[in-house]
Amino acid sequence: MQRIARQILNILARQTLFQLVNHAVGGLRRQAYRPKSILKRITGGGCASGYHQNRAQNQRGPYWRPMSSLHKALPPDFCHWLFMGGATMRKIARKSKKEGHGIAMKAMMSHAPGGPETLELTEVDTPEPGPGQLRIAVKAAGVNFPDTLIIRDLYQFKPPRPFAPGGEVAGIVEAVGDGVSDFAVGDRVLSGGINGGFATHFIADAARSYKIPDAMPFDEAAGFMLTYGTSHYALKDRARLQPGEALFILGAAGGVGAAAIELGKAMGAKVVAGVSSEEKAAFCKDLGADETLIYPTGALERPAQKELSGAIKKLCGGEGANVVYDAVGGDYAEPSVRALAWNGRYLVVGFPAGIPKIPLNLTLLKSCQIIGVFWGAFTMREPAKNADYVAELFQFYQDGKIRPRITAEFPLEDAAKALALLQERKATGKIVLSVE
Repeated sequence: MQRIARQILNILARQTLFQLVNHAVGGLRRQAYRPKSILKRITGGGCASGYHQNRAQNQRGPYWRPMSSLHKALPPDFCHWLFMGGATMRKIARKSKKEGHGIAMKAMMSHAPGGPETLELTEVDTPEPGPGQLRIAVKAAGVNFPDTLIIRDLYQFKPPRPFAPGGEVAGIVEAVGDGVSDFAVGDRVLSGGINGGFATHFIADAARSYKIPDAMPFDEAAGFMLTYGTSHYALKDRARLQPGEALFILGAAGGVGAAAIELGKAMGAKVVAGVSSEEKAAFCKDLGADETLIYPTGALERPAQKELSGAIKKLCGGEGANVVYDAVGGDYAEPSVRALAWNGRYLVVGFPAGIPKIPLNLTLLKSCQIIGVFWGAFTMREPAKNADYVAELFQFYQDGKIRPRITAEFPLEDAAKALALLQERKATGKIVLSVE
């Protein structure tokens, strides 16, 4: 009897079988995933406490109550399954997992406002897609600066807790909701939203999901839409960038900045990349920037701001920059506005260096515009126009004009490390999480 008990316990130690037990018994939920808890439930109280206590000493103890308790607690077929052997058991478990039955998904959850270190790897029930929705088995998730804000309650939207950050994912459609006709199980897709991406599964609106080319790897797909979507909308729609114009980019080595370099070149502009180090300057040159400018870090006094403005004008040529793409903010904003040419356009994309205060008399003197860029709201307010822009982005990708530069990749459980890189402004290109 003890030999049989040990055999059962060894099989139960497999996570896939815990999930199968959860499905078969029905009443067992998250709390039943621990071996001790499962055994206590299925044996009517005869938990393998003796096993846990004696295993370290290599002793044998009273493992459980009579096997009749086991038969009473489980469906008749399950006891047969249990003794069929490891290989067959794993096959059943894989089938159950593939069909999505009784499987708990994992997510890096924010339970309280705070920095990246507050995220916790948590098991929750895998959700079912509603009407017009897809469930995506996530293969990769993009990491973006807004993710560092949303977990601190500093973003425009504040999801109810607990929630997983992450606004873009790529993976395989696992289930479709009612009314979905454009997608099928097995499709390779990318999608996104406000949050929820740092997880093994993601519920996506079909209207905000896109099939990806067969040649596009999941990591590039996960790093594609938010950065290129933001920068494309900023340059094409908000700034109306024209061929031959001078484009100056603050924070050019980051995700949206790098995308702006490639898109600016694809649109025929002269691109000047503003960065904080030689390493980042080399990265931007590799992306195709015509010129690079290394600006000082930290607080900028008036003389330093004046010097920066002059350097921007000199590199852009003519009267200065026709378009400034500002993904940094802080003390860099005013010098950039001062470096604008007549009828210039200053794009407000982000401000990790702080929300700037810009003298509005500059807009009068230069007849320039200060223009906000809120790509997420645009996609919801003008979905038809956004669909046209997305089609253009995919064409740029297939033509080789744009490609996400994945410079760092972390497993899901190390999401905090990925966010810390962004938060400390040490990242270049795109960071993604890989999800197994």
